[in-house]
Amino acid sequence: MTSRSTKGRQLSTSIAKPSSATTSSALSETAVSGAEAPAGAHAEDFKRELLSSLRDDFVSMMRTEVREVLEREMAVVRRDIRAIRSAFEDFESTANTELATLRNTMGDAERSLTACSDDIETLKREVAKARAAFNGVRQQLRGLEGVRFGIAHPARLRITYNGTKKSFLNPEEAQAYVTQTITPHAARTDRQMPS
Repeated sequence: MTSRSTKGRQLSTSIAKPSSATTSSALSETAVSGAEAPAGAHAEDFKRELLSSLRDDFVSMMRTEVREVLEREMAVVRRDIRAIRSAFEDFESTANTELATLRNTMGDAERSLTACSDDIETLKREVAKARAAFNGVRQQLRGLEGVRFGIAHPARLRITYNGTKKSFLNPEEAQAYVTQTITPHAARTDRQMPS
């Protein structure tokens, strides 16, 4: 910037103070043409050169200033972008870790549910089998007076006879109770009464 200003000043100085060679050629032109050169012509040339020099200096200064401002601002933008990129990479890493953990958890849950589903099916079959084991005893109790019975969950036979309540998990124990306690004393309601 300083070099251009100095150049402009040197140019204006050289124009303002013409050298002796320039002066002699200007005088010889005046003498040849026989008329005096107008004083405004040198002033117009000087103005044009001065304006051109000032314009160049101004453009150069503006370019330098704009470049410096843009470089400072771009440095801030680059720093912010790096910070955002770093934060995003941290977020991405954390999210990927959490997703991997979640996938593992879901896989474990799926395997557990599959095993549980298999266990439930097995349990259903076992409960149905345990309930069916009481079918013989229940058949004997049907039609006996004063006897109430039913199956409680999951596979428990409940018998009420003469106000006494009993529960059985084992069909053999239930059969022994019915044979020893109820059958000898209970009357069948399905027997035909004599008319």
